[in-house]
Amino acid sequence: MEKHSALVAGIMQLCITPSATLYFYPLFSIVLFFIANGFLYPLDVSHFYPLILGIGIALFSIFGTNMWNHSNDIREDMAHGKNNVLTQGLVKRRTIMILAIIFYMISLVTIYILSEMLNRPIFPFFLIWCVVTWWYSDNFIFKKIFGFRLKDHYVGELVTYIIACPTFTFSIWLIYTDMDVRGLALALIFVFYGISGLLLKDLKDISGDRAAGLKTFGVVFLPSQLLFLSSILLILYYLSIITFTVLEIFNIGSLLVVIPLVLFISGTFTHFHRKGWELEKNDYKPVQNMMLTTYASLFLFGIGNFI
Repeated sequence: MEKHSALVAGIMQLCITPSATLYFYPLFSIVLFFIANGFLYPLDVSHFYPLILGIGIALFSIFGTNMWNHSNDIREDMAHGKNNVLTQGLVKRRTIMILAIIFYMISLVTIYILSEMLNRPIFPFFLIWCVVTWWYSDNFIFKKIFGFRLKDHYVGELVTYIIACPTFTFSIWLIYTDMDVRGLALALIFVFYGISGLLLKDLKDISGDRAAGLKTFGVVFLPSQLLFLSSILLILYYLSIITFTVLEIFNIGSLLVVIPLVLFISGTFTHFHRKGWELEKNDYKPVQNMMLTTYASLFLFGIGNFI
C-alpha cells in the first residue's frame, strides 16, 4: 500500500513540476476572471462557476504538458541529475505518456463543449496551444516529421512562448467573456511575462542541456545577458499594465502594480545593474525579490480590477 501511494505521489509530482504550476495557473485564472467581471454584486455562488472551470482547465492542461515534457525528457533529466519516478525506472514512460494524453484530451473535449455552448472561439486558440506545447517536447511524432523539437533550440523555445502565451490567455479569457481589447492587451502583457521567465528557466540546467546537445538560452547566452533581458521584459510587463490602465482599458486599481514595480527596481534591478548583471550564489535575496514582486503584481493586478 505504501509503495502504491509513493508511486501515485511520484506521478503527481510530475504533474506539478515545475513547482510554479500549482500557484501560477490558479492565480493567472483568477486574475483574468476578475478583469473580465469586475466587482460582482450581489455575490452569488453561480457567478464563480466559470472561474472554477477556468482554474480546472488551466491546471489539467498544464498537468498534461508537464507529464508529456517529462516523458520525452528522460535522457535530459538524467543528465541533469533529476530524480523522479521516470528517471528511477519506477514507472514506465508509456504510462506517463498515456496519462499526459488523457489530460490533454479531457481539456480539449471540455474546451470544445464550452466553445459550442458559449459560441466563442475558445477551441481554435486552445488547439493551437495544444499543438505547439506538444511539439515543444515531442520526440516521437513532430521530431520524426520535421527533424527537430522546439525546445532543443532557443529559437524554437522563443517561437513556442510567442504562440503559447497569447493563445492560452485567450483560451481562459474566453471562458469568462467575449473577446475585446482587454483580452488583446492581456495577451501582450503575458507574452512579456512568459518570455521573461523563459530566459531564466534553464539557468540551473546549463551543464545538463550542454551535455544533451541542446542549444537552449542558458547554453547559448551568458547568464548576465539573460538576467538583463529578463529584467527588461519584466519592466515592459509592468509598463504595459500601467499604459493600458492609463488608456482606461483596465480598472484604475491596476495601478497598484506600481508598488511591486518599485520594489523590483530597488531590490533587484538596481542591485544587478550595479554589479554588471553578474549572477552569483549569494544573490539569493535579489532573485527571490524578483519572484515575489512578480507574483505580487499579478495578485494586485487582479484585485485592482475587482475592487
